[in-house]
Amino acid sequence: MQKHNPTKDHVKHLKKMASKLGGTSSVRMDAIVVKTIEHDKKIHGLIIGSDVEIAKRVQKDLIKQYGDLVHAEGAFWRFRKTRWDAIPEYKLRLTIHAYDGAIYYPPSGFPAAVKLGKGRIDSIINECAVLCAAPTFFDERQFGINCASGFIRFATDGSTTLEPHKSGSPLPPYITRTLASRGQCDATRDFTAA
Repeated sequence: MQKHNPTKDHVKHLKKMASKLGGTSSVRMDAIVVKTIEHDKKIHGLIIGSDVEIAKRVQKDLIKQYGDLVHAEGAFWRFRKTRWDAIPEYKLRLTIHAYDGAIYYPPSGFPAAVKLGKGRIDSIINECAVLCAAPTFFDERQFGINCASGFIRFATDGSTTLEPHKSGSPLPPYITRTLASRGQCDATRDFTAA
């Protein structure tokens, strides 16, 4: 990954930009951190400010926030202890909002700020989907019941085994019911009822 080492002039420009934001600020290689009475704001530092560069950073942010992350069946999925859940689009958009105002270096060599709107945010989501793409992730559905204490797998001979949950395993994402009775799965209960 290309690193940009700002010159003294660049640092001077960054400090000038930070001072316009109010409060006290510190300039780092990857961000300007502005401390005001109301809140602290981190302004991300980018190299070229492209949608792809921002998407790569957002992907890292989402992995840091949610852990395992895949894009399949038109959605971003995260693993939550017992199942894969889709990440709501508004949460993706809010993660991207953190890059509005990010500093990057155009060919002129002097810092500029990223300006995000709906079109750019949609583009960043699209590029992030490409980076996280796992189009066949849920294709091999497992046959069984996903419950609080594990996954009950049914073998072709009718026997069952209780397996621990694991994030690399594409459990059916559409099972929304969790069955538990004293910490164990209750396979005799009608789990299809609402």
